[in-house]
Amino acid sequence: MGSITILLHNLEGHSFAGILNKEKSNLLVDMSKNNVRPKDILHVLKKRNMHNATTIRAIYNARRKYKVREQAGHSQMQLLMSKLIEHKYIERHKSDVDTNCVEALFLAHPSAIESLQAFPRVLIMDCTYQTNRYDMPLLEIAGVTSIDLTFSVCCVYLKLKWENNYIWALERLKSIMEENMLASVIVTDRELALMTVIQKHFPSATTFLCRWYISRNVLVNCKNLFEANEIWQTFISSWNLLILSASEEEFAQRLKGMETDFSKYLIALTYIRNVWLDKYKDKFVSAWTNSVMHFRNIKASLERSLTMVQHDFKLLIFKELRGFVATNALTMILDESRRVDSLGPDVFACGCIIRHTHGLPRAPEITEYKREEIEMIVKRFNDSDDLAKVQLLRKLKELANPASTFLLEPKVK
Repeated sequence: MGSITILLHNLEGHSFAGILNKEKSNLLVDMSKNNVRPKDILHVLKKRNMHNATTIRAIYNARRKYKVREQAGHSQMQLLMSKLIEHKYIERHKSDVDTNCVEALFLAHPSAIESLQAFPRVLIMDCTYQTNRYDMPLLEIAGVTSIDLTFSVCCVYLKLKWENNYIWALERLKSIMEENMLASVIVTDRELALMTVIQKHFPSATTFLCRWYISRNVLVNCKNLFEANEIWQTFISSWNLLILSASEEEFAQRLKGMETDFSKYLIALTYIRNVWLDKYKDKFVSAWTNSVMHFRNIKASLERSLTMVQHDFKLLIFKELRGFVATNALTMILDESRRVDSLGPDVFACGCIIRHTHGLPRAPEITEYKREEIEMIVKRFNDSDDLAKVQLLRKLKELANPASTFLLEPKVK
């Protein structure tokens, strides 16, 4: 073993030492097909054999040889189309009549279509530049499940961000959706041509703007206007609170406070007003977005509620929900249930936000459900004879104080 190590050390950097045998080459091909990066491929090879002398250059060379061999005289489009057929993708394209060059390419996997048909309510659309060597904008469309997991629906390469290209893309999208199951909420960045086309092709959908995109633009356009980082941090915190305003009254109050606190930073205030608030506040401020169901905060999985029953969810009101509702949805119902005590008879203090945004019961509905449950127990007690009343009281006492149980341990054998 020592002589082998010395030999490998002496050959380090030599092309012979980095030659990949058949087993390593097959592993490289498999990992390359799964889009594993060269440095990660090298790491795996080194991990399998600590004396492996393969270099990163050898990995790149082997990958290049594999791609040349795979292409075998075919054009890039021919190779792409064969791969799409192999993996059963839905593919649509349009090309220039004279040159036959591709001007738009729509791609969607069958599994993505199945997910879309199951969860068509919320879509996220984002068009980005500089994602490929052809400099074609890439429109990515994702869906959102009721437990806030995202999934890819399709991707569309477009020649330019023109309205007619977006029309073509959304027509292809609608072709894989059921007519009676179209999106009701669509989230985008402020791509005006795309927003216009969405209004025409999804007229019943509510359009929202991505808050991350907006905050990024506020950062780029406003941070340099503040001479001290502490003042900027206070400004951006006030801006975030403004976005999260739960009512129009709260929004107006917080906006007035910002205008007072940062009156000397008129350019920043003018920017957020003219560019975002005056035109689009109803598309990203909570006071307006909370009136539409968009599943923003449900993140846990349904599978978790099937395998885990948290102590809090053992309450009677969750009896029919355990195993059928995601744990985060149960948590939200529990939080709303705990608000019942603080609300008292004032049902108007509820705001109904959880009903609008997630389709879950609000505090007054939970109050009514609890009242009905109690009334049912009281009626059962009043309609029972003396012996049955004693049994009911005994059960209620055991529920209230398990230590008072009348149960006996089994006999020792």
